Amino acid sequence: PPRHVHTGSVATALDPGAGTVLDLVRSLREQATVSYDPNVRPALMGDHARAVRQAERCVALSDVVKASDEDLRWLYPDEAPRDAAERWLRRGPAVVLLTEGAAGATAFLPGSAVSAGAPPVRIADTVGAGDAFMSGALHALASYGLLGAEGRAGLRSLDTTVLGDVLRHAVASAAVTVARAGALPPDREELDAALAGGSVPER
Repeated sequence: PPRHVHTGSVATALDPGAGTVLDLVRSLREQATVSYDPNVRPALMGDHARAVRQAERCVALSDVVKASDEDLRWLYPDEAPRDAAERWLRRGPAVVLLTEGAAGATAFLPGSAVSAGAPPVRIADTVGAGDAFMSGALHALASYGLLGAEGRAGLRSLDTTVLGDVLRHAVASAAVTVARAGALPPDREELDAALAGGSVPER
């Protein structure tokens, strides 16, 4: 059985598939942690009010949620993205990650927040940046033993030092990806090089 389930975007927004995905997530929650990224695609989201309800259902089922400021501005045009992220946190996730492009990212925990700046990089292609950010975050969480049902208690008591390192991995992964064309996320060697401040080999 899976230890972690990640979902989002159109798979959770459009029926009939969205209902199937949510049912699957519900059935796996006892044995797996869950992460969610709305990855909003406005032209494909359908009715706005329904899309908001669906996103909030997914948030409530998730342990880790990641959203961009653009995602949250589309979902909640009258609310600041940071306020929306904090409100999502109160719906049940252990942590909500908010990306803000070149301004970096912030991770919200109950009662605290940690921010990380985006590394300076010459941007070649922004496609895949969000996915790379999320994969970097999940990689770091897994390395700390914080994914899977057995890791949920630790995830719920995450401290800001560990969370800062998770953010560092996430923004480094995204930086490698946007520095080259083709939505190519880093492998382990490239991520380690980026974290160490070294050059990233081209692919």
